[in-house]
Order: sequence, then C-alpha cells, then structure tokens
Amino acid sequence: RRQRQMCIRDRDKCILPFLITERLEFFQLTQADLPELEILLGDPEIMYAWEHGFTKIESQAWLNENLRRYSSDGYSYWAVRKKNDGSLIGVMGILKEVAEGKQYIGIGYILNKKYWGQGYAGEGTAALCQYAFRKLQLQTLTAQVRTNNFASQHIAEGLGMKAMCNFVKIYRGQEMPHFLYTLDRDKWLKTASNGTVIILELEAKKDFLQLLLLGDEDEKMLDRYLKRGDLFALYKGDLKATVVVTQEKEDVFEVKNLAVWPQEQRRGYGRFLMTEMCRLYSRLGTRMLVGTGDVFETLNFYQACGFTRSHVIKNFFTDNYPQPIFENGIQLKDMVYLERFLKNDRRLKK
Repeated sequence: RRQRQMCIRDRDKCILPFLITERLEFFQLTQADLPELEILLGDPEIMYAWEHGFTKIESQAWLNENLRRYSSDGYSYWAVRKKNDGSLIGVMGILKEVAEGKQYIGIGYILNKKYWGQGYAGEGTAALCQYAFRKLQLQTLTAQVRTNNFASQHIAEGLGMKAMCNFVKIYRGQEMPHFLYTLDRDKWLKTASNGTVIILELEAKKDFLQLLLLGDEDEKMLDRYLKRGDLFALYKGDLKATVVVTQEKEDVFEVKNLAVWPQEQRRGYGRFLMTEMCRLYSRLGTRMLVGTGDVFETLNFYQACGFTRSHVIKNFFTDNYPQPIFENGIQLKDMVYLERFLKNDRRLKK
C-alpha cells in the first residue's frame, strides 16, 4: 500500500524526523537542502557508482525528482542527519527501480565520504528495512549494486539479502554491470535486526490501539487527543512501545500516552522514548508535561526521566472516566502533573 509521507515543518524545513535510529534521523528533503546536496552529489569520489559528480543543475533536477516521487510514490531518497549535531551524512531511501524490464522497490544510499567505515550505512539501511516492511508493508525489498562495489555488496548481505541475478544498466551510454539483491519480508521478520528504530506515525494511528489502551484504558478519552497528537512507535525487531505527544500551548507539549508491552517493560524502552521526545520537542518548545496517577512507581519513573512535580488536578480520574481506573492495585483519583524544562534546541538542520 502507498503511504503519504509527511513531516512536521517550520516554513520550508522539516523539524521532526519521521524515522530515528540510535545515531541518525531521517527527514523529507526540501529545497532548503539544496546547498548541502550540491556538495554531496558534486563530489566524484562519493558518486563513484555514477562515475561522475553532479553539476548544480543536475543536483537541482535530482532533488526535484525526489520531491515528485514523494507525491507519486510516498517515498524516495531522504536526508539522513546525525542526531548529536544535525550534520548531513548523506541520503538514503526506498525507490521504485527497473531491472531487466521489471519494476522493483529497493533501497539505496549515497553516503558522504567523511562517514565511510563508521557503520552508518548498515544502521541506516537496517532502518529502511524496518520502515519498508513494518510501515509500508512491502513483501519484497531489493538493492541494485554494481558488481565492483564490494562495500555495498557487504551492506546488502549484512541485511540478509541474496544476489538473485546480475544485469547491465546503461547510464550515459556506458554499460554498468549490477547485481540485483533481494530480501523477502517473511525471512526478514525471522531474522530482524536488533537495532532500535522509532517511526513517526501521522496516519493509521488506530492500528496501535491495543497497545495504546495499556496507557489509557478508555478509548473515548484516547480519541480526544490521538487525532491531534504525534504518535511515535518504537521497534526493536518488532513493536515494543508507543508514545503520543500533543501541543498544549505555543511552547508547551505534553506526553499524553506512553505504553510498553508488559513483557517488554523494565528494558529501557519507556525511558528511551521519553528521552527522545524531550530531545525532539526542544526544537519546538520549552516545556514538556506529563500527567499520571498518584502511584509511587510511576512518579518515580518520570522523575528519573528528569521531570519534577508541577501541579495536581483533583478527582480527574473519578470525574472523567466511566469506570474506576487501577494501577498497581491502587485506584487512581487525582491527576499528578510533572514537568521538564527543555534545553532550547531550536536547531532545525545545519
């Protein structure tokens, strides 16, 4: 199924990534990325698979084609940036490609040579597999790799891909032999990478209803904020946890729902999501809130995540829920709000 890829923007820049790994963030490309793309695509050493660096005109055309594919396909090359400083390490994406007259959906990447040999290609392409098989529900994924590109062959094989055949591409009148690597979804699900990825879900949020109801037992209450909130799903192989964040004021955001499967609790997924949400939303605001029941273990968890008590709404649970709500055997009555002041990180992309 085709997915409409979206991003949360400020003017012409994407602020929040739609895909996050331990070290990387994926963003839709925009025209604001062109100066960095001209440097990346213009370097003949980086563009060795094309055997030439792109001119500024070619770089602009390449960017325009990717923007067109976002509209027609829902995916293409995306900007990939380091989480710690926003540096563009390259572009990676999911692409419709043709080999021997047949159309395939595959993965591709162009990595800045400064970041070769540091594991970014493997980390990023593993995240692409997660996105392709979990989000897009693709059944097969391919990679077209030149027969003399041993580094990319190693990456493909590390993902579990197998070379199905070899074929010849004609580019600028030149014959370029390639291998066609393939990976089936069923096989990947059995051997999925242990890498942690977070996917921003702006559509089909109710697909996560079973897990979300662990964080808020009343579906009507859930519906009050789910539509306007940002939902992030955390995967490590399979789905582990979700979090929903809403905007309450211009610079104030709130974690409305944090849910981890019971069998996956106490493994750090909840804390990792809270840390990531505070990091991400520091680009948009100055304060993060979370409301919870007056239960020692839960309050202790949020305090360990850097939150402090703010205020209490008396009888919130008894006044707003049709049935009594219990947590750890304690009936919830008052809503305890905690807050965390966010470091002012309004960096969009450097």
